[in-house]
Amino acid sequence: MIEDKKIRELIKFGDYLTQVGAELHDEVLGHDYLLEEDLQQVLGPRFIQKKLPMLRELNFHREVFGLTWKEGIKPDFTFLADEDSKVSQPFIVEFKHTTKLTNDHRKELLQQLKFGQNTFLNKDDDLNYGFLWNIVKHKYQVSNEIIQKISVSKLDDLITELQKVKESEEKKDKIKFLGDLFMTILKDSPKVFSHKDFAKEVDAHLKEHDLTIGEVLSNFEPSYKQVFNNSLKEGSLFKLEVESDPKVELELWKINGVGQNLSMELIKSY
Repeated sequence: MIEDKKIRELIKFGDYLTQVGAELHDEVLGHDYLLEEDLQQVLGPRFIQKKLPMLRELNFHREVFGLTWKEGIKPDFTFLADEDSKVSQPFIVEFKHTTKLTNDHRKELLQQLKFGQNTFLNKDDDLNYGFLWNIVKHKYQVSNEIIQKISVSKLDDLITELQKVKESEEKKDKIKFLGDLFMTILKDSPKVFSHKDFAKEVDAHLKEHDLTIGEVLSNFEPSYKQVFNNSLKEGSLFKLEVESDPKVELELWKINGVGQNLSMELIKSY
């Protein structure tokens, strides 16, 4: 029963970390220059404002061959047992700001819990839990959406657009305009191609400007590439889009075993 109560406390604290992480994620989104250490600098004061019993980068001394090494291992945040904070046991929070949690990160947390067993935090044999917390550093993809100045959803729209060919003086510009027009229709309103008067209207305008369908089709391929491959062209809208979710990764682990058989059990993945 006591163990169940402790786990419930930690799961509730994990809910708090998830909320804090999601808020900070939104604050730093797009600021790719911010490092993991920068976010830690932000998080520390937030924990203090909540009057949480926390120490940053507390040094856990390494013991090897019976010797204590000065330079140990330092969890990002170590929380102490505190009745006022409704946390009845110490625990570790190892923080990351990366694209995804990996087994190397889990190994790091296991090492921290291992060396924490020989510290004052474990005087009552209750340093058993640790959080692995990642505020996801998203990758971005570039979206070159073409701001379409051409809108064709019915035959009347096609006729209106075809009349704009007159605005171009050079033959090559007329060919390019028609190539873009046909490509836009293919992408957005392919049903217009099947209208019974489509061919008649196109042929009439081609003859009016002394053009052939072959010349227009010669520009069709580059127009196709521009629309479907998102290559830059005049009128493109450049923006960044987040490639994936989630905002936060959080795992609660419990240390098991002793000595060489040390391991961790996943209690909850948020």
